[in-house]
Amino acid sequence: MERWKVNLYIIWFTQIISLMSFGLSLPFLPYYIQELGIKDLDRLKFYTAITSAAPALGMGLMAPIWGILADRYGKKLMLLRAVFCASIVLLGLSLSVEVWQIILLRICQGLLTGTVGASSAFIASNTPDDKLSYSLGFLSSSTFIGLSAGPAIGGIIAESMGYRPVSLSEL
Repeated sequence: MERWKVNLYIIWFTQIISLMSFGLSLPFLPYYIQELGIKDLDRLKFYTAITSAAPALGMGLMAPIWGILADRYGKKLMLLRAVFCASIVLLGLSLSVEVWQIILLRICQGLLTGTVGASSAFIASNTPDDKLSYSLGFLSSSTFIGLSAGPAIGGIIAESMGYRPVSLSEL
């Protein structure tokens, strides 16, 4: 099998796992925050909004910087950085005992991860031009598969074992 195809299929699979892992607990984050002691509904709404918005804000700020670093040091290195940082953030989220820790880690998630962009850049730079549209389209399917499977699997885990095991299963 050609090297670009091997890269595509491996990264496609790892993107599904990565995005599924982040998606496992997202629908249940408000309940997890409640379990950490936030009972007032106004505060719960506030913390839910902050934890939902923080990663997107961080990614929006850092995406151009990660792109510059990928051009300078290599796309593979930036992909490895994104996956490694995602693992650390997920571990931290599963061990959080205070809401401020979740907020801080969700900010770090946005600032340090970015596996979708890193994967796309890597595939785009290592695929023949005549296969590029197919490859990027195929890779995009991993995002939707991972983001839809994560909450579904997380729901099954949360229903049977509670909210903290959903966070722990992200590992």
